[in-house]
Amino acid sequence: MVKKMTCIAILISMSFFAGCSSPPAVVVQEEEKKEEVKITTEEKKAQPTEVEKKEDKKEQIEDPVSQQGPPEEKEKEETAPEEKEELAEDEPEEEEKIEAPILELQIIEGPTFAQGEQIVYYRVNAKISGNPRPALTFSTDDSLGAWGNEIAQVNLSHGQSYTLTTVAENEAGKAVGTVTLEWPEGDKQPKAQIDYGTSHNFRIDVSLTDQMVRVYHGGDLIREMICSGGTAETPTPRGTFKTSQKIHYSWLPRFDVGAYYFVRFYGSYLFHSLPFDEEGNLIQEEAEKLGQPASHGCIRLKVEDARWLYEQLPLGIEVNIF
Repeated sequence: MVKKMTCIAILISMSFFAGCSSPPAVVVQEEEKKEEVKITTEEKKAQPTEVEKKEDKKEQIEDPVSQQGPPEEKEKEETAPEEKEELAEDEPEEEEKIEAPILELQIIEGPTFAQGEQIVYYRVNAKISGNPRPALTFSTDDSLGAWGNEIAQVNLSHGQSYTLTTVAENEAGKAVGTVTLEWPEGDKQPKAQIDYGTSHNFRIDVSLTDQMVRVYHGGDLIREMICSGGTAETPTPRGTFKTSQKIHYSWLPRFDVGAYYFVRFYGSYLFHSLPFDEEGNLIQEEAEKLGQPASHGCIRLKVEDARWLYEQLPLGIEVNIF
């Protein structure tokens, strides 16, 4: 009996340990894991995210800049140049001094015989000063402005005289000057009149070797003129031609120059004056080339020679270029 009770006790004890002892250990481990996961999750929530870290870093970077100095000083530094500009603008400007015109007339050429000694001409230069620059007017200018705004040419026939009146004027006043020009007494007398109405008695020879133009009437040389023909790259055509057209003035956009007193003798080739710029001034650099090949194929002449050929000679005259 005792033996039987002992066996039952042992069985109960084994049953207790088999049913109760192992399961509680497993439950405890699972509960510990849950608590660890919970703690880890809470720690992660407590830690800042990458975006929050960047925002914190940005604030740390921006703060030192804003702390470099008081805003008032920065604004002063930024507005300082503007204040200087305002002060500069407020400074009074010096007023230009107004001066009345001063005028002086000077004969720079003449009396010079021309047109087969049928006329003499004078050229008068007006020297002016004043502020603002005075406007200048001549009572006459037979060159039609060919020598610029401050030089007038006066042509006289035999025995004639002329008083050139010049006015310089601006808002401060006016200056008037006069000079009397006369045919030279006891000097050359005009030669016998030449009939300029017909072309058959005239002939024009152009020597490209000498760079000279010679005009003949009835076999007599009546005028000789220095010229400039075309260069080697743009030569003047050689041969016998006839004058066919007259053009008082033309601007040549291809060459960016203008000229007076054109007389056509072949196609696009003409006699004409020395070139002028767009403001109406003689181009001195080109004038200094007179007597040597310098044109684009035309025949350049002094202004007075080109005008004589344009005004005096009829069209249809034979032109020999050699």
